[in-house]
Amino acid sequence: MRFKSWPYYNDWCEIFGKDRATGENAQDFVEAVNDILNGDAQKINQTTEEFNDHLEGFVEDTESMCASQIGGGASEKKKGNRKRKLKEGQDQIYEMLGTFCEKIDARLGDIARRIGHEFDISQKREEVYAAVGKVEGLNLQEKLQVSKFLVKNTEELELFFSLPDEAKEEFVRMILAGSQ
Repeated sequence: MRFKSWPYYNDWCEIFGKDRATGENAQDFVEAVNDILNGDAQKINQTTEEFNDHLEGFVEDTESMCASQIGGGASEKKKGNRKRKLKEGQDQIYEMLGTFCEKIDARLGDIARRIGHEFDISQKREEVYAAVGKVEGLNLQEKLQVSKFLVKNTEELELFFSLPDEAKEEFVRMILAGSQ
């Protein structure tokens, strides 16, 4: 509390000051009684009527609650219902968690499959130049041109590696001719 600001210090001094009986707003017992008898009686009556209205509703609710709790079997049933409700709530939570886990499992499987596919593609990109080098009759510039084309186009890369060796040679010639 030390070194903290006290923005309401003056208000607190007024409310909780030591000179309650002699301060500016101080009021002794006789003055309080005179205020009640003179003008504040009307305010008190209005407040009392409002309070009584609220109190009657509260008393009725309390009486109905007491009447329903008098029977011993009724309270035992409520405890049993409460346990059932808790168990039903737990079952709902377990079901919700199960559904959540199934969805997460499906999503993680999809992510793993995509990462695996990207990894396979990157391995194939590394193997492109060696595979294109097996094609006979190509000079260095043509090998680089075909390798660059296959690395940029993933679908053609997958097709190239799925073809047998004879078809790979024809596919490379089609790429060089521009009619892939």
